[in-house]
Amino acid sequence: MKRLIINFTIVVFTMSAIGSADAAIMPADLNPGDPYYLAFVTQGTRDAVSGDITDYNQFVNDQAGLNPVDTGTDIGVQWFVMGSTATPLVDAIDNANLVPGVPIYLMDGTTRVAESVNQLFGCCEAGSDIAITNPLNQDQFGNSVGDIRVWTGTGQDGLTNDAKTGTIPGAALGEEGLIAFGLSGQSNQAWIYNSDAFIRDGGTIGNPVEHPFYAFSELLPEPSSGLLLGLGGAWLFSLGRRRTRSS
Repeated sequence: MKRLIINFTIVVFTMSAIGSADAAIMPADLNPGDPYYLAFVTQGTRDAVSGDITDYNQFVNDQAGLNPVDTGTDIGVQWFVMGSTATPLVDAIDNANLVPGVPIYLMDGTTRVAESVNQLFGCCEAGSDIAITNPLNQDQFGNSVGDIRVWTGTGQDGLTNDAKTGTIPGAALGEEGLIAFGLSGQSNQAWIYNSDAFIRDGGTIGNPVEHPFYAFSELLPEPSSGLLLGLGGAWLFSLGRRRTRSS
């Protein structure tokens, strides 16, 4: 009887994990189990004064938590800011932790932002090779935010932007000077690095201005759920064999 209770508990735990794998929005054009990312512009805003990337990661996770079922925070899905700091040095391309070859979707579950992380970034000052599939212009509820400024502290190459003066101004998050930002309604390099309007924005340490941030999910479906599914399936198969032999 004790073994039966233990076995039943394992089944319930495994099936709970299987059910939770679909808690975050699943893109309509993917098959179950296909890997993907979700991304949004935070509905809330904050300043870019902090030089600690964990502050911004916490902010986007808190924002995702406002819509826990769709963002998956109710099953522990983690979110990362697309942002860069200089001291200590953290590049957005590393902090977002995106795997090449995996598509990125907005929160409506149908709109692809990009086919892969490689599509998000480009080389050099011009960034002329950046052309994302669709603008990253929805919040965590799937509502359009239009073409607004989003703090990034990042250049079009996905790296920390530390040029405070010159032809490509815009500092990293937490630095003195005009902080680099992107425009949510753009599909070229301006989505992450708008090089035309720094002097018209008051985002300085002495005069902090609040803007939203870009948030990117961890790799979905949640890997641990898939692992539990495999373990649960193997266990059930083994149990069936044992019962067959005993009969």
